[in-house]
Amino acid sequence: MFYGGLTYNSHPLSCAAALAAIDVLEQDDLVGNAKRLEPVMCRHHEELADKHPSVGLHRNIGLFGILELVKDRGTMEPLSPYNVTNQVMVGVNRALLDRGLFTMVRWNGIMTNPPLCITEEQLQDGFAIIDEALAVADAAIG
Repeated sequence: MFYGGLTYNSHPLSCAAALAAIDVLEQDDLVGNAKRLEPVMCRHHEELADKHPSVGLHRNIGLFGILELVKDRGTMEPLSPYNVTNQVMVGVNRALLDRGLFTMVRWNGIMTNPPLCITEEQLQDGFAIIDEALAVADAAIG
């Protein structure tokens, strides 16, 4: 079938791919894993905030989280301005990558969004790497 010059006959394949993805979510209990690890991730966020003066706001829903880095917790001024990734955040990202952790670092945020199949031990290892990399941000705020 043609519509506006495009062929729309591949929908059975895309539906099969979507159904296969849903099967994996259900069979591997990935949503349940995210729910079980939600308080674990929250605890890791809180521990980093207690230890590092550069960690301002932090939050997560399931395994979808973020650490927002600040210059000063009193004012909550972002470590890097909105719509800019400054050299400090580039340094934080480099420290993460050098230790083998790839995540999204954008503006003043470090996204903490691991794969849904992560284990508690792997989550702990990842947060240990973030803990080390935050030394770059802490040094920048003095």
